[in-house]
Amino acid sequence: MREGRVLSLRRCPSAHYKCETWECPGGKLEFEESPKEGLVREIREETGLPAEVHEILYVSDFFTNKARHVILLAYGCTVQNTEVVLSDEHTEFAWASREMFEQMVEADIVADMQNANVFSRMGIR
Repeated sequence: MREGRVLSLRRCPSAHYKCETWECPGGKLEFEESPKEGLVREIREETGLPAEVHEILYVSDFFTNKARHVILLAYGCTVQNTEVVLSDEHTEFAWASREMFEQMVEADIVADMQNANVFSRMGIR
């Protein structure tokens, strides 16, 4: 987050899961990596931005297929720089207002965020 806006990334057309959908930066942990360390690494890899990780905002889970169960830990993060350099994993980015973010991102993610009062806890109106 920066200045009341949420960084949103659009997955590339060749993504293995939910191609061309919008998401927040993040990804999988490497072995022996803490969730916060992994998030800082993933944000840097996906956007080129150094990030400061704050409190955990909510936890969710979903299945990508019958053999893969994902546990999602969503943290609040801030960045000082807005000069995004996208990795090959994404094709677009947007510093989205709350209204724009809620229209771009899948409804189940927005619902999780609303249920956990993410926007108000991050100071986003």
